[in-house]
Amino acid sequence: MTRRKKIILYTYQKPGHDISINHTPLKDYSEETGIYYHLAQYLLWPYWIWAFPCLEDYQTELCLSYMEIPQSWVLWNLEVPGAEVKWIYFSRQMDNRLPMHEYFALNQRTIREANDLPLAIVRKPLMPGWTMRTTIGYGNLKVNDLRVRLINVMKGLRMNQRKINDQVLLSMLHDGKLQKEIAEHFHVSPVAVCKRVKRLFPKPETILSEYNLTDKEKSFVIEKAKGKSNTQAVIASKYEVTSMESAKVIGSQLMDKPEVQKALQSIPDIFEKIGRGREYRAKKVGQHMENPDPNVSLKALDMGFKLANDYPAQRNINLNADLNIAPVDISKWKLRD
Repeated sequence: MTRRKKIILYTYQKPGHDISINHTPLKDYSEETGIYYHLAQYLLWPYWIWAFPCLEDYQTELCLSYMEIPQSWVLWNLEVPGAEVKWIYFSRQMDNRLPMHEYFALNQRTIREANDLPLAIVRKPLMPGWTMRTTIGYGNLKVNDLRVRLINVMKGLRMNQRKINDQVLLSMLHDGKLQKEIAEHFHVSPVAVCKRVKRLFPKPETILSEYNLTDKEKSFVIEKAKGKSNTQAVIASKYEVTSMESAKVIGSQLMDKPEVQKALQSIPDIFEKIGRGREYRAKKVGQHMENPDPNVSLKALDMGFKLANDYPAQRNINLNADLNIAPVDISKWKLRD
């Protein structure tokens, strides 16, 4: 349960250093001579943020005996899912003498019971909504007053902050990510992602407003864009038809209309405008090609060949043959009564 809930953390950073932006790892992390290089290799993390779960931890004798924070440094407040946090014994890390695996504990309680400070590390890049920068310097640290101010600021931040970063969302959609995967990335529900996508992309009906079409004709064009036949598109567009034959007739009549033809020719542009362009569709088909179900993967392969126009052109071969057919007497094979 602990790993699912969010954990409040506090970290002090140099003025002007924005931890909500991804930075190139420092030499301390990336070079063999760096003091955190071996820890980075052990974690397989390029870079991370150090933080304490309590403001009081910064004023303990143990913390002050190892580190001194300049008064000009600025406080950042983190709110991070428990699964994204790793806990380290503060003094063991500072001494840097033990085997790497002995630095870590499953939770902060275990570390406090060992009379040490629980030091949290969180991998970068930090997700949107995990960070809040304050204007409070370390020199103004008065724990009780500061905590009340942080709580009030965080309440206002949560009300105004959008969890889903639109640029990241669009990039993930462009890469063919499923909405379920995007929801897990932002720690929101798939419904929230779906609603945001609808706001970002205009409806096809809106794009078709430049054409002189009725609502049903627009619907017909959209259904055709989905790959349906004339008859299927008519039925899906809720035309009043009494039979498949009448739907077929209406479909033919619609296809003869110049305005419908113009709208259909703009289908590639429509797909691009609603975020479903050729590249997106190709990546989507590619994902399904890896499906372990052969029914799905073979269907995706078929669609991939069609998308790339890789099927060979049909060939017609004419054969001329002279056949000499002579009558055959089959009476000798007739069954006797």
